[in-house]
Amino acid sequence: MDKKSRTLLFINKKIALSPLKGGIHNFEGAPPHIAHNLTMCEHLLKEENIDLLLSTGDMLADNEHALLKLLKQHAPRLQIVLLTNAQTTQQEIQFFHDNGGKCFLEMPFTLNTLKQCFQKTRAANTSEPQKSDNDLLEKLKTLEFFSGFSSEELLKLLSLCTVRRYKNNETLFYEGDPSDKFYVVVSGKIRIVKQTDDGTTHTLSKLGRGICFGEMSIMDDSMRLSTAIAESHVLLFEIEASVLSADSDDLLTLKVYRKLAFIFARRLQESF
Repeated sequence: MDKKSRTLLFINKKIALSPLKGGIHNFEGAPPHIAHNLTMCEHLLKEENIDLLLSTGDMLADNEHALLKLLKQHAPRLQIVLLTNAQTTQQEIQFFHDNGGKCFLEMPFTLNTLKQCFQKTRAANTSEPQKSDNDLLEKLKTLEFFSGFSSEELLKLLSLCTVRRYKNNETLFYEGDPSDKFYVVVSGKIRIVKQTDDGTTHTLSKLGRGICFGEMSIMDDSMRLSTAIAESHVLLFEIEASVLSADSDDLLTLKVYRKLAFIFARRLQESF
C-alpha cells in the first residue's frame, strides 16, 4: 500500500510552530513532519512520501543552496511553499522565484489560505518555464494597473492569481455567467459584446493592453452583463474574487481595492 502523502516543514527552531501546525493538521488529517537541519530533511525526503514542503527563505538559501540541490535529486516534482513574515526580505522572495518557486504563504495563515496556496502551487507546476515567468514580471511592471506595486508584491500576487492564454475567437465568459474573477489584459485584444432582444449581437467595446475589465460584477456579486471574446491571441492576468477576501494578504488586498477605486473614479469622470 502506498504511503499517504505528507507535508514537511523545514524551518528554523526559533520559529513558533503553533500558528503553523494547526492549519496543516486540519488540512491533511495528520501532523506534518518537521526538520530543522538538512540531514533531517534529506532523511524524511527519502523515507516518507513528501509532496508539499513549506520553508522559509533563510533555510532555502542556507548551506550554499544545498536544499534546492537535494530537492532536484530526490523530489523534482515536490511542491514548495515559501513561508513569509514581516522579516522576510525582497532578496529572499526574489531568490525563491528565480529558482522556480511560485507560491508564498504569510504566517500566521488560515486553513483556507493554505488550501488556496496548495491549489495554486499544483497549477503552477504545469505552467510555462521559469524564463517566461521572469519575462511576465517585467511586463506586469509596465502596466498601469500594477503601478505602485513593488516587485515583492507582484510576486506574491502572481502566486495568488492565474495568467492564462486565450486563442483568437475564444470566449472568456458569456452574458449571464456567474462572476468569479476579473481580468487585466497583458497583451492582445478583447471584444465585449451584448445580444439584444431580437438576437442581434452588438460590440460594446474593444479592450487592449493594460485594460482592466470584469471587475464590476465582482464588486456587486452579479452575473456577467455581457460576453467577452478574444479578438486575437491574448494573455490575461486573472484575479479571482478570493484574492479580495479577508483571508488574503491585507496590504495586497488593500492595494488592489485602491487601484479598482481609482479606475471607477476615472470612468465616472469620463462619463460626464
